[in-house]
Amino acid sequence: MEEQNPCLKNGCSVCCRNTQMPLTNEDAKRISTISGLNINEFTVKNYGFLQLINNPETKACVFLKTDSDKISAPGICSIHDFRPKGCQIYPVIIDENENIVTDEICPHRNKFTHTIEKFSELLLKLDKQIEAEKN
Repeated sequence: MEEQNPCLKNGCSVCCRNTQMPLTNEDAKRISTISGLNINEFTVKNYGFLQLINNPETKACVFLKTDSDKISAPGICSIHDFRPKGCQIYPVIIDENENIVTDEICPHRNKFTHTIEKFSELLLKLDKQIEAEKN
């Protein structure tokens, strides 16, 4: 399936710029194990849940290999095979009105093989898990 991933195919990293990707505790532990980083080195607590942090220089996820802060600049995820569940489901998101939609900022949203219908249940389950882990 990764061969069909339009992000990789097109070298796109728009969604990794100024990210606010929430993480489950499971995501954070897995990434910590794989990367060798302490969880607090790549996360911040925001509204009680873990969230990926952005590199202050590139304004991109700390795991995005890029030298630029331009939204259209190329970049590659250094933990792509182990990325958070929310990244795996993207561009399907829950918007500010609690609707499940395809994120309009994704320039390749119409090229994904996964659909809202396919990932709605998984996204809702993920949202509930993140909400339950807040402290």
